[in-house]
This record gives sequence, structure tokens and C-alpha cells, in this order.
Amino acid sequence: MSGLITIGDIWDYTWLQCQLSGEGDDNPCVTSEDAEEEARQRSRTNVDFIVLKDLQVERSVGEPWHTVQWYDPGYCGEEEYPMLEGGTCKGQNDDNNDDGIERKWLFTVNGELVPTITIPNDTAQIFRIANVGATVTYNLELRAGDVLLPFQILTNDGSAVGQDADSGFISDGDLVLFPSARLEIYLDRGLICATLGNACDGSDISASLEVTKWECPDGDPKSCADLWPIGKIMNINIEGLDMSEPLQPAGAELSDVIADLNPVDESPTASSAICSDGSLPGAVLNDGEFRTIAFWNGEIDKEESFTMMTDMTPRSEPQAFDVPEEMTQEWLTANRFDEFNHDRLDLCIAANNVETWVIHNISDEFHNFHVHQSKFSVVEISKHGDLTRDTSPNVSHDNFPIPPGAWIKIKIRFSNDVVGKFVYHCHILEHEDKGMMSVIEVLPNGD
Repeated sequence: MSGLITIGDIWDYTWLQCQLSGEGDDNPCVTSEDAEEEARQRSRTNVDFIVLKDLQVERSVGEPWHTVQWYDPGYCGEEEYPMLEGGTCKGQNDDNNDDGIERKWLFTVNGELVPTITIPNDTAQIFRIANVGATVTYNLELRAGDVLLPFQILTNDGSAVGQDADSGFISDGDLVLFPSARLEIYLDRGLICATLGNACDGSDISASLEVTKWECPDGDPKSCADLWPIGKIMNINIEGLDMSEPLQPAGAELSDVIADLNPVDESPTASSAICSDGSLPGAVLNDGEFRTIAFWNGEIDKEESFTMMTDMTPRSEPQAFDVPEEMTQEWLTANRFDEFNHDRLDLCIAANNVETWVIHNISDEFHNFHVHQSKFSVVEISKHGDLTRDTSPNVSHDNFPIPPGAWIKIKIRFSNDVVGKFVYHCHILEHEDKGMMSVIEVLPNGD
């Protein structure tokens, strides 16, 4: 089971022209007229949730529907992208024979199949989007026919991206949401009209939210990702779109998390505490150094395996992996976990130092990196990493996708408030359960 809980109001950290209230605002309303206009613009902006959840279900003749026991990425076939019709595709058994069981893969939005959301005349729209599924990664496009509609990204994984109202991050590309990912986007009528041109004549515009194909480094999606079903999952009706609509970009406050990642004046310090397994914490990282984490999946003895490697050694250059030649069979066998082992300790560090990690995806499949207890900033990506989401160092993340053969460099600080043991992992359920999850212990540091 999964769902969405929100705390607070989106206007606590975003605005259209200026901030009405709040301590430490980046762009406060200076005059009463500014405040009145901001309030008026907010009243003309809809805020709606888009909660994405897929379900694989089946039933025998005369029986009620129930979820399948084991999740199958190829539930609707693996030879090509299955097409969604009405938000569903027809499931099949392993050999595609008729066994009397009816199967469906449902792609729901807010618990419905292909719902319709209407954006009334003279209003803007904010969508708060979350992928609350366990395995499917959504590659989404907002379309009006064959035209990709632009939108502004306000927040990523619950943290504002920090752009101002004049230079907000505008995108007409894909929205990539791995399991647990969240994005908040702003649809401005003027920006959409600038894209549609003469079609923006005061008529209603029929748009849609669609799941589209993966773009993989070598051009072959079969080489890097599961072939999830594709097709329309939501209708959007934009009423009375007119060329006179003014462009009204939005702003967002920079998250305090990023400020915590700035270099500290003091030299890094080691903790006097001992790790729970009796070992000493890893060496503190000096400027320019990082630790290495690697994702790998493949077959061992004809069984699929998902593994993670954590190298505590401080390094200054990303490693060059040639899989599997430079990884011995002994290492792969030793790191092959049929399920997550919470008793194992993979990384032990001291609190309050800024940690820099390089996470390699040395497999032939997309993965994403997620760590509990703290957000992180992506400060560098490899040559294949441009297929991922926004990589501004001013954006804090909960998770981040890594294409096959790519690596990302992140900065993260674990404070004394989050000492103890927790996990980091790939946020695809099958992957983490089969071994792509590791335990970190943060030791208290200082007075």
C-alpha cells in the first residue's frame, strides 16, 4: 500500500511575483499593490495532485480481481512496448497461452483510469506529481496532439529548486519519475500559447499526460530498461486559451539543505565513537576526495542478481569499470544477496562532515540512487548522465536516476540529528530486495 501525505501549503515556498509573508523570503512583496496582485494571481491558480500508481491484477472465471503474487516487468509482453488502452494493457502468462485467467496491468491517476482535469478559463495550473508505485519508472510528456507543452519545474522531491521569477527552470522535455519521486510543475497559459502559436485562438485545448518510451544511450531501449507500457494516462482540458494571455513565471525559494552543503571553514574531523561492528569509521574526506558506490546487475549461475559495492577508500578520480572482466566471480558471488540483510554494515562515517560520493551504474539497466535521512545535491555527471533530470547543484534530491554506464557525483551532509543506522539503495523494489540496498551508520561527532 502507498499514498501521498502533504504538510503545509505550496505557497509557503513558491510565489508568482513575490512572497506575501514568511521569514527570510527571497522575494518579498514590497508594496501593498504588489501584495494585492500576488494574492489575485494565486486565487487564479489551480493546485491539483497527480498520484501515479500501477497495479497488476488477475482473476479466474467467476472470481474477484486480486493483485498478482509476484510483480512482473514483462506482464504485458516484452518484445516491444505494450500500448495502454484506457490506462490498461492485457496481461499474459509466461508462454502467452490461454490458461483461463484474465490479467490486467492498470496505470491509475488518483485511483482512476484516464481521468480528465479541466483548467478553467483565465487560470493557471500547478500539478503536484508523485510516483507512489514500487517498480515502474514513468517517462512522462505533456502533449497537445503532437506538440510538447512547456512547463516550469518549481520543486523536486519536495524541495524548491531556487529559481527566481524571471529565470525559472522551463522544460518541454520528459518528466522522469522513479518510484518515490515527486515534482511540482507550473503550467502558464501565456507560455503554452507561445508554443502553440495560431492554435491558441480562444478555443479549448485538449491535452494529455502520456507515458512515453525511454531514450537510452545507444538508442535501443531494450538495452537499458524494462519495456514499460506506454500511452495516455490523463486528459487535460485547457479552456479558452488565448494569445493575449500574459506570461507569468513563478518563483521558488532555495532549500536550506543546499546551504548546509557549502564547504566548512574547519578541517574535517573524525568521530571518537566506534562503529557498531567494532570497526573504526571511515577516513574523513579532504577537499576533492570522494567515496565510491557501484550498482551492478546481471546473471550468476543463470539467476538474475542485483548487487551494490561500497568502497570506503577516499579517491579523487572516478574509477574505470569494465564489467565483468575487472570484477572477479568471487566478488560477485560474495555480494549476491537474495534479500536485504539489515545486519550487514557497509559504510560507517562521522557526522557533520560534508560527504562526497560518486555513484556508478556499471550495469546495462537504469537504476536510481536514494538515501534515507538526508537530501543530496548532484554536483557532476558523466557523459551519459545528461539523460537524467535537472542536475543544478542548487537542487536538493531524494533520489536521482543513473543511466547505464553513467555516474553521478553528489554532496551530502549527515548531521548529529540523524546519527544511527539507516539505508541507501536503488528505489526499484525488486532491485533493492534482491541486494541493491546497503546499510550506513553515522556516528555522533563533536560536543
